[in-house]
Amino acid sequence: MSTLIFGHRNPDSDSCISATALAYLKQLQGIDAVACRLGALNTETQYIYDHFKVEPPRLIEDVKTQVLDIEYDKFPPKRADDSVFQVFSEMQQQHMRTMAITQDDGKLIGVVTVQDIAMAMISGDIYGLHTSVDHLCHVLNANPIFLSKNEFAGQIRVVAYYHDNEKLQEVLQPGYVIIVGDRFDVIEMAINSQVELILVTGSHELPERLLESAKDKDVSIICCGLDTYTTAKRVSQCNFIDQIMTRSDLKSFVETAYLDVVLEEIKTTNYSNYPIVDKDYRYLGLISRRNILGSRGKPVILVDHNEAAQSATGIEQAEILEIFDHHKIGDVATSQPIHFRNLPVGSTSTIIYLLYKEQNRLIPQDIGGLLFSGIISDTLFLSSPTTTETDIRALNELEDYLGLNASEFAKDMFTAGTALGDSSIEELFYRDYKLFEVAGKQLGIAQIYTLDIATIHKLEPEIKRFLQELNRRTKQFLTMLVVTDIYAKGSYIYYMTKSQSIVNQTFDSTVDQGSFIAGVVSRKKQIVPRMMMVISQSS
Repeated sequence: MSTLIFGHRNPDSDSCISATALAYLKQLQGIDAVACRLGALNTETQYIYDHFKVEPPRLIEDVKTQVLDIEYDKFPPKRADDSVFQVFSEMQQQHMRTMAITQDDGKLIGVVTVQDIAMAMISGDIYGLHTSVDHLCHVLNANPIFLSKNEFAGQIRVVAYYHDNEKLQEVLQPGYVIIVGDRFDVIEMAINSQVELILVTGSHELPERLLESAKDKDVSIICCGLDTYTTAKRVSQCNFIDQIMTRSDLKSFVETAYLDVVLEEIKTTNYSNYPIVDKDYRYLGLISRRNILGSRGKPVILVDHNEAAQSATGIEQAEILEIFDHHKIGDVATSQPIHFRNLPVGSTSTIIYLLYKEQNRLIPQDIGGLLFSGIISDTLFLSSPTTTETDIRALNELEDYLGLNASEFAKDMFTAGTALGDSSIEELFYRDYKLFEVAGKQLGIAQIYTLDIATIHKLEPEIKRFLQELNRRTKQFLTMLVVTDIYAKGSYIYYMTKSQSIVNQTFDSTVDQGSFIAGVVSRKKQIVPRMMMVISQSS
């Protein structure tokens, strides 16, 4: 199973780049890792991936446990024309209670259980036979003497001890399968009556005249190596399994089905195993309660976040293996100790760069270009208050390694990435939106970086209406949009809140809609921690 590596919802450049670079490093270590993202690429991130010609992370909707994540039993299926004997023998060998039956194209058409077979042998149509020559020969240790066909269907009758001719006449008719020993007179009557099939027990050789008569009347004869009692007991096991398998109301699950859906279905049924199929209804295996109890969920590695509200839907079902982050420690819980690397640096890309250096791994030019861009993006080209000497050193080393001019690249990247274009207010808001909780209060804070402040001012009425409606719908304590002017090194603040004083105290000033707060460029370091402290102290 692949390990999924992804950042937070509404991913930014640092989040996506960290996932891509770490996934490549894990692959070098022989780990099947896949870089993923939880939302659309913003314009800046798209520019970076296009510039360095790298495939962006794969979009995923959630990490809920699916059937395909569980180690279910991949027992091979049987065909509808296999015999009851064959199916039951394999079930015994494999210690199976349920067997899937498929068509030649692999599509599921039925299931049979040990109980189905037992009930068929006890109370089913024990006199009915529909089978092939091959099954008869295999199960009854038999050899064909003369065959008019390769498949037989009829009612079984043991006539070895019939002495009353009148009773014999009742069963010596077309459509009957006759079991008899060395009673050649009865065999002759059966041939003349043109029965469906004669099973001669005890390996007796037939007189030539009977063989010629059988050929003339087109009556099939098979010589069994077993005695009459054993033959009669086994013959119904020669039947095609489709005679007793369940065809309708099959309880099966597509491999992409979520585990919680499967559990709900299992609660209402009492089967020991359930077939698993693909989207085209081709059989894949069987799942049981035992398989589900031992399931562990998708293996994941988190980058650039460690809070459940910012992570993928279903993160509580996943098996978190590692976390690499530069934010405050959140509430993601694990069932066992993991490798958790949390450093107070300006970018998760810096942390991933350090991993490459620590492991003496050569960074490919394209991956190096991504990390170079990620550091520039998340530190606002080293101007964010979150920037550390470690970030500066990493960026300088990558600049030399790549032969790029960091200042020129940053200008081009920010110009391309902060263009507002035809984006709606909603699209702009959710480019980088995060949820926080403190003292039971929900905070929803979005941040966008732009050089086009004039357009933002024109959109102010729409921004206010959008925030008002979102705040009303979500019932959050505060909903805020932070518009950061990269060159002016400050931010414009738009918000809806239940407490104006909380906003004022957060920024140490009276904040109106669209107020410019000089020097505030970091949500992570300058806004969220301060606001959480203010709320905690006022609660």
